[in-house]
Amino acid sequence: MKKLAMVACLLMVGVGGNALANSTNLYNTGKGFVGAEVGLGGIGNVSLGVVGGYQFYFKEAWQFGGFRHGVRGIGTLNWTQYNGNSFFSGSSYNGIFVQAGADWTIDFNIKDRFVWGAYAGLSLGYLGLFSNGVAGVTPFVVSGNLGASVTIDKTHRAELALGSGFSIIALRYLYMF
Repeated sequence: MKKLAMVACLLMVGVGGNALANSTNLYNTGKGFVGAEVGLGGIGNVSLGVVGGYQFYFKEAWQFGGFRHGVRGIGTLNWTQYNGNSFFSGSSYNGIFVQAGADWTIDFNIKDRFVWGAYAGLSLGYLGLFSNGVAGVTPFVVSGNLGASVTIDKTHRAELALGSGFSIIALRYLYMF
């Protein structure tokens, strides 16, 4: 638990992220990020969570098609709530979902103020439920991540995430530093 807290603190202070202040194309640089998400559907009716991670853009020689490519490590901590009838046949519960993953990212119009992008990747997670009557739920979850993003002024990013954590669809806000 102490190691997890240390990693979270390093992400919050932006280790390595300050190199971006003077960079115009962001090639061969990294950037930390923190944010929040709201999700719908999936295991719960609604989920709320916090997001953190680190984005790294490949060097210019590795770019192609006029786009900016990179990878990111991402972690989320979500809370979900479910009431109703479906897969769990009339049960009600709350749950916590912790997830860590890696995504490949692409930015399309890199010279504009509003940069549109997309990402795809895989995540591993752990699901903990706060209700006893639910059977058939495995605590370990593998999920695919797919989504679209818009980054404003290289600092604010909004994402539409599909297959994210608990939810089928989620909206995220990320502050990049």
